[in-house]
Amino acid sequence: MHWTRRTVIVLGSALAGACAPEPIAVTPDDLVGTWQGARWSDRTRILWSTTITAQGAITIRFLTCFNGEALTREEQTGTTTIEDSTWRIVVTSLDYSDLRSGDTEHSGGFAHDYTVTRLTNDELRYRSTENGNRFRVTRASPDAELTCPPPRIDVGSGSPTDRERDGWINRGVGDGEEKEDSATAN
Repeated sequence: MHWTRRTVIVLGSALAGACAPEPIAVTPDDLVGTWQGARWSDRTRILWSTTITAQGAITIRFLTCFNGEALTREEQTGTTTIEDSTWRIVVTSLDYSDLRSGDTEHSGGFAHDYTVTRLTNDELRYRSTENGNRFRVTRASPDAELTCPPPRIDVGSGSPTDRERDGWINRGVGDGEEKEDSATAN
């Protein structure tokens, strides 16, 4: 299986922690704009950019990297709504490309529900209602490009170093901590 299922679930960086924050009330206008996130495990990075329009259209672009090399690109388009504290993303089209083999795939017709747990001008945190995974994304420029970071220095563990994590934050991509969950198993 390629990254499609995994990247759908990881729309933001999974946050570690046992206590689930309470949902907060948001309006669709609160989410309008471009948000970026990143998630990593060992040498694999998943970066994404989510753009939401005032009309409720959503475009999510993913880039999966391994050791500094781009492996896959994916673009999902669809709609997004908020009702009774539930943020629903309906993907109507998904285009996937394996950059090494040239293989492509097109699909769509699925949805994911989330609850927003924190929203500021620069940060959005949300939780999957399906599996409880928590995510964090930061506001970004609409024209920001997704590019693979350089290979990370092997420090003997799957965790990013503070220096590496700070570099991602300073570039505006986002911050995250790896968490073993169903998203990494799919």
